[in-house]
Amino acid sequence: MIKIGIVGLGLVAQKAHLPSFANNPNVKITAVCDLDNHKLKHISKKYKIKKLYLSIDKMIKKENFDGIVIATNKEKNSEIAYKVLRAEIPLLSEKPTALNSRIACKLLQISKKKKVNYIVGYMKRFDNGVIKLKKILQKKKKEKIKSVYYENFLGDSYKNPILKKNKVKKNNHFVNYLNSYSHNINLLRYLFGDIKIKSSSLSKNGEGIIFFKSKKTDIIFNSQYSKSNKWNETMHINFIDKKIIIKFPPPLEKNTNATINIVNFKNSKNIKVKIKNGWSFTNQANAFVELLRRKKNKTLCNSKDATEDIKIIEKIF
Repeated sequence: MIKIGIVGLGLVAQKAHLPSFANNPNVKITAVCDLDNHKLKHISKKYKIKKLYLSIDKMIKKENFDGIVIATNKEKNSEIAYKVLRAEIPLLSEKPTALNSRIACKLLQISKKKKVNYIVGYMKRFDNGVIKLKKILQKKKKEKIKSVYYENFLGDSYKNPILKKNKVKKNNHFVNYLNSYSHNINLLRYLFGDIKIKSSSLSKNGEGIIFFKSKKTDIIFNSQYSKSNKWNETMHINFIDKKIIIKFPPPLEKNTNATINIVNFKNSKNIKVKIKNGWSFTNQANAFVELLRRKKNKTLCNSKDATEDIKIIEKIF
C-alpha cells in the first residue's frame, strides 16, 4: 500500500487530488496538512483520515510517506517543496513549482542531489484526448504539420456558478500569466518538442499573441482572460490536406476529456475521434502511484521540464 500525504486542502485538492488518490485501491492517504482547522476536520471525516497537521514540519517529522502531494497556493509551493525534497520524500507539486526560474532551479538541484522524484502536476498530459492526440501525431509524423493555432481564453474552470471567475490579481501580471498559461506552454512542448519565441504581441496584463517555432512547425498561441461562464480552449493542427481540432474541457470538470475532430479538406468530411472516458487528474494520480511503485512513466512532467516552462514565460515578459 502506497502511503500518501496531502498538503493544502483548497479547491483543487478537494475537487481533484483527494478523490483521485482516495479512489486508487493501492493508496492510503495517511495524513493531511492545512492551516485551516475547519478544513482539516471536514476532510478527515469525509475521507476517514486520522492524522491531521497544521504544520508541514511536524507532519514530515512524525509520518512515514511514500509520496507527498502539494496543492497549496502558488506563493507557497516552492517553500513547502523545499522541505519535502530535503526530507527525501517523492513529490507531486501543483504548478508552478516556483514564481521564478532561479528558485525552480534550486529545487531541481536539491531533488537531483537527494535523488528523489520531483513531479509537477501538468495534468493536461493525462487527458485521454491528449493521450489519443499524441498517438495520432506519432502515426502522422511523416506528414508535415503546416502550422498550429492554440487559443486559451480561459473562462469558468470550476463548473461552479457560486465561485467567482477569473480572480486575476492586479499589478502582478507575470505571476498571473505563469499560473494561467504554464499549462499551455508545457503542453505545446510535450506535443511538438522544444519551442523558441519568434515574436510576441502582448498587452501589459499578458493578453495577446505569441509566435513560437519548433523543429516540427510554427505555432501561434493566443491568450485572453475571458469572463465567459464556459471554458474556451482549442487547438488547431493544420496539415496539407486535413486539420485536427482538439477542444479542451474545464480542468476541474470530472470525467470529461478533450474532444478531437479531424476535418478532411479534400472531401470536407468531419470525423469525431472516439476517446475512452476518464479524467486527467485521476490518470495523473494513478501514474504518480505507479512511479512510487518503481515503475517509470514518461508522461509525468519532471521538475526539469517544468523549470524550462518558467524560463520561457520569463523570456516572454
